[in-house]
Amino acid sequence: MNRLSKISLAATCLSVSLTSLMASAETFNYNYAEVTGLFGKTEFNATNKNINQKPDLSTKGFGITVQYSPYEGLYLKGVADRLKIDDSKDYGMQSYAVDGNSTTLGALVGMYAPVTDNIDVLGAIGIANVKDDFTTSTRLMDPPTIDTKSDESRLRFYGEAGFKAGLGTWGELDLMYHRLNDENYFSATGNFEITDNWGLQTGYSYSRSGKNRERYGTWIVGVRYSF
Repeated sequence: MNRLSKISLAATCLSVSLTSLMASAETFNYNYAEVTGLFGKTEFNATNKNINQKPDLSTKGFGITVQYSPYEGLYLKGVADRLKIDDSKDYGMQSYAVDGNSTTLGALVGMYAPVTDNIDVLGAIGIANVKDDFTTSTRLMDPPTIDTKSDESRLRFYGEAGFKAGLGTWGELDLMYHRLNDENYFSATGNFEITDNWGLQTGYSYSRSGKNRERYGTWIVGVRYSF
């Protein structure tokens, strides 16, 4: 086989592979329920007259999402998540600690449309109730402890926009932007098929700035049931 034949054969194989990948992901399922664990870090605001730091604190939590498409091109989504922070950082003779939860309940109405055979563009708007219940403690030599209690519940705009890409028999990939509680989130998550209905949901979400958290990043690991 000469060089030209080899190149032609390689190009044909690549073309067939790409065609197969795109054809296998022409239709996305927008009806699903998923439960995920959230494991990450947050850079908390810790500025006062005694301490001016941005401690990097561990976080953990869980999220629940249910999405339903009653008509082609339209989807409804409900989300709930609870984030737990119970960590501290030492700065010489000073220590900063946070103990509490952040709970979010939200609902969105969105639309989706195909861009190519295996890519959809989507976006949604809605509202969310965000409840923060934190106790922050700054421990010093004098005074020994300064506690600050934050218990706030507020209704906020919730929006999302992004792309859904097919991965053939592997599943699908979502690249999304979210706006919630005056914070901007960027996420990349994939749903990898295990059976016709069940899939492994995994990815990463990152926010650079917000009201309480300077930076926030979390790994997402869970399961999705498509119906």
